[in-house]
Amino acid sequence: MTLRSLKWVVTVFCLGSIGAMIAASIADNNGAAVTAGMVGAIAMLCLITANAVTRGSNQGGAQDALAAELEARVGDLVAAGTDEVALRSIVRKAVRMGRGYSPGHTLGTDLSRDEADDVTDDRVTVDQ
Repeated sequence: MTLRSLKWVVTVFCLGSIGAMIAASIADNNGAAVTAGMVGAIAMLCLITANAVTRGSNQGGAQDALAAELEARVGDLVAAGTDEVALRSIVRKAVRMGRGYSPGHTLGTDLSRDEADDVTDDRVTVDQ
């Protein structure tokens, strides 16, 4: 099951549980209302878990192809005379920015070589 189809299933369960909670409350059946609420809550927890597990996954090799293309472009720029260390620093910062991760680093114009020491592999990788 894809994440998109899981989202639809969870949406149906949540809408159904909201309707069931309203109907059970009107019928003065607290047990059914609580049960319907729990079904919706469990469905949402399943969706949250699926999102957490699949975030950053390879998505069928699509990211491998993008990484290969990016590495080829970096190689072309280096062959054209661009400073490789500075270029890879820019790429690392762009990846961090895309992931929403910046531990103590600013994403400004600092293109110093200080971050080159903490990277063990020069290649662009999908899952670091």
